[in-house]
Amino acid sequence: SNTNVQFPKDVIFLVDRSGSMDGAPFRKAVDAVAAALSTLTMNDNFTCVMYDHEFKGSMTNNGMLTQATPQNIQNAIQFMNANGPRGGTDIRTPLLWASDILRRASQERPDRLSIKSVVLITDGCVANEVELTIEVERMMKDPNARYNRIHTIGLGPYCNHQFLKMLSTVGRGFNENVVDMNKEGIVQRKTVRLMHSMANPVLSNITVGMAAQGVEIYPFPLPDLFKGRPLTIAGKFTGQFPPSINIEGYLPDGKKFTRVVQTSTSNLIPIDRVFAKMRIDDLTARYWMTGDEKIKEQLVELSVQEAVPCAYTTVVAYETTVEKREKEQKEQKKKGGKPTAGKAAMVGALAVGGVLAIGAGVYLLGGASAISATANGISSAASFAGSGIADLFSGGLDCCGGSCNGLFGSLEPLCGSMEPLCGSCGEICK
Repeated sequence: SNTNVQFPKDVIFLVDRSGSMDGAPFRKAVDAVAAALSTLTMNDNFTCVMYDHEFKGSMTNNGMLTQATPQNIQNAIQFMNANGPRGGTDIRTPLLWASDILRRASQERPDRLSIKSVVLITDGCVANEVELTIEVERMMKDPNARYNRIHTIGLGPYCNHQFLKMLSTVGRGFNENVVDMNKEGIVQRKTVRLMHSMANPVLSNITVGMAAQGVEIYPFPLPDLFKGRPLTIAGKFTGQFPPSINIEGYLPDGKKFTRVVQTSTSNLIPIDRVFAKMRIDDLTARYWMTGDEKIKEQLVELSVQEAVPCAYTTVVAYETTVEKREKEQKEQKKKGGKPTAGKAAMVGALAVGGVLAIGAGVYLLGGASAISATANGISSAASFAGSGIADLFSGGLDCCGGSCNGLFGSLEPLCGSMEPLCGSCGEICK
């Protein structure tokens, strides 16, 4: 397919205007939406909604989408500026309304092949986050919502970024988080990046099939493939290694895509770590949505055994030497390999000079977590206050999740070996 072809977009912007957005956050959100609107063309339709604890409709009286003409874009900017911050936050009502508008658009205009997206911008958290996520997940199964996507942008340290990440996951969209609101232009840049990403779809509603037993594939459901956003899929199976896999999906013009891909083996990529990371993400999501303590126990055990940090373990740094490290590795092998839960599990390699090692452990966070912290209006970074290691990490801790904020600083030799696993960590450490 020609990925340079720009397919029309139907976009609904939901902008938080609650009291906590007063001042700079509101101005930056409006500027970011204005920048996003500038990326639209005359082939695109859109509308803007300003929501607080009440929902009174969109910038258009009939609530429907309008063409992205220069005049309508200017009207949208004036509409946002005229509806300043006030009150509380109700995300559910406008989100379900917007999703229904796009679903009906697909039903009424099946001939219009467009990218249908909701872009939600907020700085807060709400009490019914789990219920709302489950409701959106159920709604996405409607055949008329097959091409609907929900994208989220979280602003500030008190926003529940875990909720927004989950919402975009079940909505098969993108998530952008801005923890440090003081960085000039960062909200605009991330919003525009999201718009450019969703404007270039390659394959949607992807399925992967193989002739094997006991297949597990992560992430699930599989995200769409977009130009400039590589899609990594990890899985495991029992039996013989399949000679090929079958990939199916839909092209932007609605045509079905099918291709048989021949498989090959390689020792260059730590597949076991990639799979463990994706499985941890899945377990984290399941625990967040169900609250099942057995899932949490499984999550912590997997994190420690595979040396991959999660929301309920943490990265631990300690001084050592090359000689001591080699001695520890030999002793560990004699004891049978991987450490048990409660002990630090090593990842990566020694930093330059052999003075620092990184591991996943559970003793710092204990029963607390980044998820519970954000739900209570506390930033993830604040969870580390007083721990004795907080000063090492100057930003939020979402290792491998996209908001590391300079997590590893200049430890490039250490983080280089983590790049295939961590993705965003590798980008920061380069």
